[in-house]
Amino acid sequence: MQFLIETERLILRELRNEDVNGMFELNSSLEVQRYVGNKPIKSLEEASRDIEFIQNQYLKNGIGRLAVIEKETRLFIGWGGLKLITEEMNGFKNFYELGYRFSPKYWGQGFATEVAKASINMVLKN
Repeated sequence: MQFLIETERLILRELRNEDVNGMFELNSSLEVQRYVGNKPIKSLEEASRDIEFIQNQYLKNGIGRLAVIEKETRLFIGWGGLKLITEEMNGFKNFYELGYRFSPKYWGQGFATEVAKASINMVLKN
């Protein structure tokens, strides 16, 4: 399954094994994890498992979080997009959640809004 969305500043695509270093930087950050309630990861192996978990969502649910690549630098800056929540959460089940996670140096630049709009537009077009 291939996902590719381009915005003015970003490329959103499926997470790949080659994203492991970026995923490690993101998920090992205490600053990032503070807001999601997770403990920072400690190894590239954990980052690889995180990528594999999301890749399995593509296969199982036809959708999952996407790698967010800054067009200008071609750098992995985080992930974002839609995820199908299949477990019950707050009394709801089988719904789409919009989410994102970026490395702190990319906070406050409007990337979350750009990802959100592109993700919603992708669903509306399909």
